[in-house]
Amino acid sequence: MMGVVLNEIYYNLPNCLSELNASLKSNDSFGVVTYASRAKSALQMLREDQLALIFSSIEDSAKRGELRLAENTFSSVFNTTLTRITNIKEAA
Repeated sequence: MMGVVLNEIYYNLPNCLSELNASLKSNDSFGVVTYASRAKSALQMLREDQLALIFSSIEDSAKRGELRLAENTFSSVFNTTLTRITNIKEAA
């Protein structure tokens, strides 16, 4: 069962990051909140607590209407997040 859950996370998290990026580019605060929350939850399940906290801050920024801050934060962790997902998947 755990393998199925992990495969779903590995498959869906990159799509979630893509949707989050698109939401930031279109100034869609609801989309940013939605996808940042999903990314945060997935990262928590992977025990990537530091990244989960960063996505929580992206979510909070969007809730406050600070999309520029959310975008800057997302840009700073995008590559790191993809790298961590890849490394965890390869180690599993």
